[in-house]
Amino acid sequence: MRTDTTVTDTDTEPIPIVGAPAADIADGPADRPPSVSAREVRSARRMRKRYERGEVKRFTQRSRRRRAVWLISLGSVALILLVAVLAAFSPLMAVTKIEVLGTSRLNAATVSRALDSQLGKPLPLVDFGVIKTTWPSSR
Repeated sequence: MRTDTTVTDTDTEPIPIVGAPAADIADGPADRPPSVSAREVRSARRMRKRYERGEVKRFTQRSRRRRAVWLISLGSVALILLVAVLAAFSPLMAVTKIEVLGTSRLNAATVSRALDSQLGKPLPLVDFGVIKTTWPSSR
């Protein structure tokens, strides 16, 4: 059985990773490998800036598109509600004619007189409390 636990220099060497990105290349010529020219560095810098601008545009375009979809959706719902409310309270949906049919216990003229106060009112504004107070009681 071996009890020696000494570590040699070969055991602690870093393992190279194939395909790992190299450290950022600095602008100074001392930090640049001899095979990379200044023109290549400038070209790489321009390409990187172009890529980053494209990413910024992509994300801002996506957020603008998302915002536009939400605003159009909310605007459409608000417009539909506004049109519905305006149509309900407009004279188009007002009580214009009262026709009493099928009365056998009450006189049709009496029922018509009880409902006369509601003529010209939009349907949502018809006051059923007033109708009940003027309604002829059945005897």
